[in-house]
This record gives sequence, structure tokens and C-alpha cells, in this order.
Amino acid sequence: MSRQRNWIASTAAGLSALSACAVAGVAGTAHAAPAWCSGPVLDAGALPEVVDRDACDLRGRVVRAEGGAAVRVPADETSVLAHVLRRDGRSELGVTTERGGSRFRLHREAPEPRRTAAAALAACKDGAFNAGKVTWPKGEAVKWSYHAPPDVDLGVKDPAEAVGRGVKDAFEATTDCEDLGPKPDIEQAYQGTTDREPNIAAAGECGKPDGTSVIGWRNVKGMSDQVLAMTCQWGRGGTAIEGDTAMRAVKDMWWEQGQGTCPKGRYYASAVATHETLHVLGLGHVSGNEHDNLTMSPTVAPCDAGPSTLGKGDYLGLIKLYGERS
Repeated sequence: MSRQRNWIASTAAGLSALSACAVAGVAGTAHAAPAWCSGPVLDAGALPEVVDRDACDLRGRVVRAEGGAAVRVPADETSVLAHVLRRDGRSELGVTTERGGSRFRLHREAPEPRRTAAAALAACKDGAFNAGKVTWPKGEAVKWSYHAPPDVDLGVKDPAEAVGRGVKDAFEATTDCEDLGPKPDIEQAYQGTTDREPNIAAAGECGKPDGTSVIGWRNVKGMSDQVLAMTCQWGRGGTAIEGDTAMRAVKDMWWEQGQGTCPKGRYYASAVATHETLHVLGLGHVSGNEHDNLTMSPTVAPCDAGPSTLGKGDYLGLIKLYGERS
């Protein structure tokens, strides 16, 4: 009788051990992360377009695309889109957290090098645009604050005026075209200056949204020297909740006020601000040599004030997103 009890006990112990090993094996398999999921910063080019959280939990992690666009992935059902404007082209990266944080969808645009071809449509004849899926609430003015540059000589006599004029030109759809209709139904509400920097981390990624839209200057040290400006737009359910723009603030960089003469190699601050503000409002780049004269062309040329005034496509894109102002 004693031998039987011992046999039953040892058999039960063996089965328990086998069960524990099986559970451990299953658990180990379930939690084995793919190679592209390792490291402090993930390469957007190596990630699939849709990532399930069970395969790789992106929440709170940094994803960086070729060309420098990078985002810190939101934890809730929030989208974040980074636009990086470079002297040698541009880079974009978007990540949307879906299904309560159980899935992540990536949007990537590879860097597009600066083009030298001059065969482009006239701005007032080019109706191309790229309207995004995230817009500000209609009927409400977008609140934003201005962040002044650090104590460095940017080559701009009045940085606040240059940025403010660029923002206004975007919201008011300032254009040289004579045959366009009413202004878009979206307005700004300037909140004054702020000590808060644009919500773009020193390493060069869109951070966690804080509910305050800031447009201004910042020296984003983690970025390539080719970067002129970066804009981040956050949204929930297709509604924009924040938009931040950092104009690169480096001594003796490439900036010019936007009026009068322009030294070779410099960029009009107001023109870049107009381009970036249209990103805040939901417009993406329009690629192709034939669209080089639109404000939302992927590149901005030195000493070119053209992007300050919207082309036909830029205007139509805003109307598509917001309708006509009554």
C-alpha cells in the first residue's frame, strides 16, 4: 500500500513538472520579440506597416525613419505625425495607436532629395494637394503660442514677426492667385509668447502631447545639420489636439527675415513657417517635379519667398479639410 502511494505521488510530481515546462515553453514562445523590436530606438524601415502589440509593444517607444523623422508612440488611441523639412529633402513618419493600444499602424515617406529641374506648373495653375486625415474642429480657432529663440544670432531681425507672418499666411490662405474663392473656415487664436519649447525632444522626436500648441525656435541637437524645421501633429479620432513646430535655432545658420535682399544659401523664415503651419493644419507634401511651385512641395529653396503665398493646390487642400469661411 505504501509503494502504491509513493508511485502515485511520484507520477503526480512528474506530470506537474512536465506541465510547468510546457507552460514555460508556451510563455517563452509568446514573449519572444522579433529582431526589429529590440533596442532603445526602433528603425521604422524594418517595422511592418501594422504591428500587433503581442509581437512588439510600441507604446512609449521611439521609432525613427530614414531622414530623421521620429516619434514617441502614444499609449492610447492617439495618432502622431512628424514632418521634417531638410535642406536636402524631407522625411515623414506617422504612427497611430489603434484598438485600445493593441495595434499600431505606421505611415512612412522616404526622404525625397532636392530637385533641380525647373519644369514645374505655375502655382496658380497647379491644383494638386495632399489632405491628411486629422483636422482641427471646425468653427473653433486654433490656439497657439510663440516660443522665442535662445540668445543666438539667427540672421533674422525680428524672428517673432517672421514666424507670425508665416502662420497668418497659412491660416488666411494668402495667395497671388486671382481666381480662388473664399478663405478656408479655420482661424487662429494667438496666445502670446511662452517659455515652453515646441514639444520636440532634444533627440529629435515628437514627444507626448501636452495639449499646448507651440510654434517657434529650438535647437534640436539630436537632428542632422540638414534639418530646417520639424512639425509634429497629434490627433484622436481624426481630430487634431496639438501641433508644434520647431524652427532650427542655431547661430549663423541659414535664416533671413523674408523681406529685402537675401544672402546666398539662406532661407526665408516666414516661407518655412507657412509651409510648417500648413502641416499643423493637416496638409501633407505633394511630390513630383511638376508641383515644385506649391507651398507644400517637399523642398524649400534658399532665398525663395514663393512658399509664403499659397498656390491653387494648397488653397484647395485647405478647402477640402475645412470648407469655405462664410
